[in-house]
Amino acid sequence: MAISDQTIFSAAPLFFRHRTAGYFDPEDEMSADIRDLRTELGLPEFVQERRYPPIHSWGIECPDAWLEIVLNAVTTIEAALHEMVAAGVAVDDLPACFQIKEKFGGLRLYWRAVKGVPFTQAMRDAVDQAEARVLRLQRRVP
Repeated sequence: MAISDQTIFSAAPLFFRHRTAGYFDPEDEMSADIRDLRTELGLPEFVQERRYPPIHSWGIECPDAWLEIVLNAVTTIEAALHEMVAAGVAVDDLPACFQIKEKFGGLRLYWRAVKGVPFTQAMRDAVDQAEARVLRLQRRVP
C-alpha cells in the first residue's frame, strides 16, 4: 500500500493539527526602524496575516520513497504528544509540525513549540533518526 500525505496526517492528528484561531508566524515581527519608516511614509499599520502552517497548504514535500520514514517518525512523535496530554498539557500548547520537506538532499522536519512545553528528547530522537535514515538511503541510490 502506498503511503500518502493524508495517511501521515491521519496517523498524527495532534502533531498536524490546525489551530482553531489561525496561525501566526512569530518570525513575522516587524523591526522598529521598518515600523517607523512605514509611519513616515504614511502607510497603514502592518497587520500580521492569519494563516495555517505551510504543511496544510503544500503537503509533505519530499520523495515518495521517504514517506515510510516520515510516517515512522511522526507516529513516535504522536505517541509522545498523547503522553503529554495524559500528563495534563493542553492540546493548544503541544508542539506542532508546520513543514516537512527535502532540503539539500536531506529530510527536514520543522515544528513550533511553546516555551513551557518544549519538543522532548524522544521527539528530537525520532526526527534525528528519520533524517539519518534518509541520508543512508540517499547514499545507496546513485
